[in-house]
Amino acid sequence: MRKHFRGLLWVGLAVAVVAITAQSAAAASWVAQPLTVHEWGVNEFDWSGRLGDPLEGLPAFIYTDKSPGKSLPAPAQKVKALPPDSGCRAKPILYFYPSGGRDNVPVGVEVRFAFGYVNAWWPQVNVYRTPKQVAAAKPVDWVTWRKKHSQLPFARGKTLEIPDDKRFELVWYDLKLTKKLPKGLSLPGTKLPKDHWVKLARQPDSRYVSNGKQVEKYLFYEGATREVPAVTILPPNQLDKRYHIVNTGEFPIYDVLVIYRDKDRQWTKYMAVLPPVPAAKKRIPGWGHDVRQITSLPIPDFAKLPADKVMGDEEFRRRTSGRLVEALTIGGHYTGTLYGGPYLRDPAAPQPPTKMHHLFKAEAEALEKIWRKDFFQSGGLTIVYRESPAYLDKAMPLNIYTDMHHYIKLSRCGLVLNRNIQLSAVGTVNSKVGAFSREKDPKKAAAIIDSLRTHRLMALGFARYMVKQHGITKQQFNQLREKLDKSK
Repeated sequence: MRKHFRGLLWVGLAVAVVAITAQSAAAASWVAQPLTVHEWGVNEFDWSGRLGDPLEGLPAFIYTDKSPGKSLPAPAQKVKALPPDSGCRAKPILYFYPSGGRDNVPVGVEVRFAFGYVNAWWPQVNVYRTPKQVAAAKPVDWVTWRKKHSQLPFARGKTLEIPDDKRFELVWYDLKLTKKLPKGLSLPGTKLPKDHWVKLARQPDSRYVSNGKQVEKYLFYEGATREVPAVTILPPNQLDKRYHIVNTGEFPIYDVLVIYRDKDRQWTKYMAVLPPVPAAKKRIPGWGHDVRQITSLPIPDFAKLPADKVMGDEEFRRRTSGRLVEALTIGGHYTGTLYGGPYLRDPAAPQPPTKMHHLFKAEAEALEKIWRKDFFQSGGLTIVYRESPAYLDKAMPLNIYTDMHHYIKLSRCGLVLNRNIQLSAVGTVNSKVGAFSREKDPKKAAAIIDSLRTHRLMALGFARYMVKQHGITKQQFNQLREKLDKSK
């Protein structure tokens, strides 16, 4: 989201859009209608090892872990505690709404960063939990809770207390989605430049989101993370003089864009899907691209890039900015079905696991404008890819609640930016990772670690590849990571 932030950061943007509903004359009963929610963000990794201020570039009105402000009081009734749809509703009536749908829709949101911690958000939350509080929290025992409350009759006007999962760092209990700015509220940051990410992110025609005191066109949340990118790079060997990008994660990655720029030379390559490297049944002596079952994305040695491979500006733009927007918007978007959505909707139940990643065109174009310079105009080698929605659900759990009139249709689009990749260091780093796994002398092992600190991400990526190829053990990988993560 932020145009110039440093470190390993995630930026989340949740934009709620109420879809147009439809009715059939044959529909005999009322059902919930879809509330479409699109989330997009970028996880940034700097492979040079440089660390910066993760809060650099944020407007003053954004809340941070260093300046969290005063949390809003809990409302009398949380969205997830609203009365459920019992399936027995007197006088069912389906209203037709013009484009934009129902107004003043209630929404509750919970966010946490499973592999890091939250460091910024907007608008203000009802609950902010520190990393220490989250670490001490335990999951809610829903089995026991359901047994206790399943036999209780539902009484009109009675609120059932739904327990909070205290592992979630940010909680908005009762946001309101409106077509127009709520009376007495205004968007902050009017003096920000037109090309500031805050203003670019407001371009999609989404609903206004307010907590009663503050309003925005989206929910913003950002966190620091110590994840390792899914991609790593294998060096050339005697049979193949190219480098090979492989996926060492547990989920497929999508829309992989490799970008190289050096003064007036520019080059790019695209792969729609890069599946994970499978775990070998026994040790593999060669590199991954010697093994047929491993899919890789080959790239040249850019120091020897032939002149006929260098692209002109128009072709480069079409294959980078144009291709990214197309990849994020291609395919259909859910806009409701003839008879509406699920019966027996319960506001205490959040959305199911995420299956979609698509964005509306205005959202994808805003994302591209915000990140164009970092994605496609940086010098050297850059790799951009889209994460699996299933991985996003694991790395950044998100619960969204709404009333019984709606149900959530969530699309999560998470991009990963890998910048400042020093290709010339690949062979040396990979050799040192192997040497560390074999070194028995503590002093020599410590010297290897010191030499790998500036290439931490490259070293850990290759070490994870070696685990899958039985080159090193998981214990050796964990030792390497623990030592690289420690300060000197």
